[in-house]
Amino acid sequence: MNAAIAYETLRFHGVEGEILVAGDDLLVATGVAPDGHAEFEAQFGIIPESRVFRDYLSVSFISSGWLRGRDGYRFVPHLGRLLARLGVTVNPPSPRKRLAYWSAVVSGVRAVVGELPLYTDYLKSCDPNPFPLGKDYDMWVAQFGGAPVDDHMVDELRRKYDLSPSEFKRLGSYLRSLPSEPCLFHDPLVERVLAVDLADMMTRPCAPAG
Repeated sequence: MNAAIAYETLRFHGVEGEILVAGDDLLVATGVAPDGHAEFEAQFGIIPESRVFRDYLSVSFISSGWLRGRDGYRFVPHLGRLLARLGVTVNPPSPRKRLAYWSAVVSGVRAVVGELPLYTDYLKSCDPNPFPLGKDYDMWVAQFGGAPVDDHMVDELRRKYDLSPSEFKRLGSYLRSLPSEPCLFHDPLVERVLAVDLADMMTRPCAPAG
């Protein structure tokens, strides 16, 4: 329903765009945001909660976002949400299966983030001896994993959280030093990441201009 309303809003204003929907999460990508789009959508009986972002780094969709490299984009979970919620489940496995479950979760995320720093630093601390992902994962990553990680993508990750090169390096070292068990974070750089990724959409700080 929300996607149909978003489509009608674009059509009414004569704006071309793309609409992504997953559950109750909806993202509209356009070259220009239609003036009065929220008021127009309200005519259909909904109370729209929306925000226009001019920088793709500040966009969130299903708790993930895009990072741009030299050869395209990679869609990855927000680091802050990963730190806060990795392994959280409403259906905990039995004690006998707990380690296998944890390793499977970590391996699945590894396949998505590739060799992206900070992510790999944290995942290595979670599971220091991961099992090989295998040919099926290699095939999936080749087809759907997105652009390869390069220096430009790493720079964009730094920009997203407003980290200097030295802060970026120190945060990676801190994440690698964490125990494999779930723990509390006591680090100002982690707090900065969490402040960006756990913020409500309407109050989320935007990435510094690139």
